[in-house]
Amino acid sequence: MKRVLSLKWGLATIAALLVLSAGADVYVPPPRTLSHAEWMMAMGHKAAPLRFPVPCFALAVLLGAWCVSVRRKRPSIMVWLACCAPAIFFVPIVHGEFWFDIIFLSVFGVSTVSWIVSVGLYFRLRKFVKCVGVLLAIPGVFVAVTVAGIIVNQSRSYLLAAADISYRAPVDPHPGETYDEYVKRANRIIHHHCPKCDKPMKSAYYYGRYWYCDACGYNKDFERRQEERANTQRRTELQTKTETP
Repeated sequence: MKRVLSLKWGLATIAALLVLSAGADVYVPPPRTLSHAEWMMAMGHKAAPLRFPVPCFALAVLLGAWCVSVRRKRPSIMVWLACCAPAIFFVPIVHGEFWFDIIFLSVFGVSTVSWIVSVGLYFRLRKFVKCVGVLLAIPGVFVAVTVAGIIVNQSRSYLLAAADISYRAPVDPHPGETYDEYVKRANRIIHHHCPKCDKPMKSAYYYGRYWYCDACGYNKDFERRQEERANTQRRTELQTKTETP
């Protein structure tokens, strides 16, 4: 029994070492440049006609649910609204979009106000057990929806990368830059364009690969600078040796 167990552990160790050694040679596709539509989505610059009615619609839903809940003396309506509103967060979190935009703030405001109003109504009706339950349950729902969205987002990215070997992670945009600036920066990262003149650079080897530009001369003195740096290091080492007794 012990021999069989040791043989199994040995085979498992060999398989793990083979997987780790093979993982070093796995093809990793280069990143890609976002299209203008993808860049607009990533930067949160969505169309204004689709974004500005969102707070108005959220306010109308909140006021309607509030009136029905007060007239019928049923705080459960506000509780359901406070529980269902965070479910809208699930979609943008899964797709990795930005949270703190007008949609996020509208839904967060509806959920928060509904939560406070429902707690106040239960307290006013002297249903203290339900008041405490709602007070503790709604934040739990919000956290659960957020964590579930993040987990699904990560697993979705892994599945896309595993299912398609040509899947390439995009170059992330920086806040405040235009699309032309983003394309220039992405070309410098992906296609090794020159940071000065934005023309394709050439590569060479001198104790490692480096890139230089023939058009403007960027980094053409790389070998000379490396030699000067090595010479200064040698001089400092010789000086330290001669100064030490």
